[in-house]
Amino acid sequence: MRASTDRPDPPASAATDFDRFDAQARSWLSEHAEDIRRELIHSGLPGDPEWHPNGFAVAELGRPTPFPTVRIHVWSSALRVCFPAHPTVHSHDRHITSIVLAGRYEDLLYRVRPAGATEAHTHQRYRVRKRMTRGIDGDGDTLVPVDEYVNVSALERRMVQPDDVHGIPAGVAHETLMRPSEFCLTLAAKDVPVGRDYEFVVDRPGVPERLIARRQLTRDERNDIHREIAERLARAAEYRA
Repeated sequence: MRASTDRPDPPASAATDFDRFDAQARSWLSEHAEDIRRELIHSGLPGDPEWHPNGFAVAELGRPTPFPTVRIHVWSSALRVCFPAHPTVHSHDRHITSIVLAGRYEDLLYRVRPAGATEAHTHQRYRVRKRMTRGIDGDGDTLVPVDEYVNVSALERRMVQPDDVHGIPAGVAHETLMRPSEFCLTLAAKDVPVGRDYEFVVDRPGVPERLIARRQLTRDERNDIHREIAERLARAAEYRA
């Protein structure tokens, strides 16, 4: 799938071709998923996990891999910390391939089309200015309005089940759909950046530049999520057996 904003394909020198990256990531994730499940049951989230503005916990895997970044994402069924003003429809500046370690979720893919000069529009595009370092409480990315008005339409709805491996190319707008009572645990491999213009969010027009702050999980939050991860993974292991 090409970038849904009709931007040119990235140059070959900028990033691994998505199909090649996706094939490598699928193989690695499938091979290592069980070991990482055991590590999570025993030790919980590694490093300094933090809350993503859309309400799920994010942690760096913390072990050598063939990829620039591998992260653990957890949507707890009992504990979520959201930034209410953060848009949910977004894209990434790199290819991402993930495996579901437990639970499930829905993914909605969108087409984001620039509106003509005289055409009505529903959304505006916002550039993501990334923070320079991770792990600083209260720091975060900044959403910067771009003078580009767009219309957004749904393309495809995907249900992602346990052990499913799925990819999203850089620049493809999407949204993760999770009910508050649902649990999901994923492992995501990320490629090198393709280009800054491939990462954006869409929101209502006219929102000023704003910082989307993140904070690290407290010790109690980490312990609560560790317990839920261990319970869910144990239950999933019984089902697979």
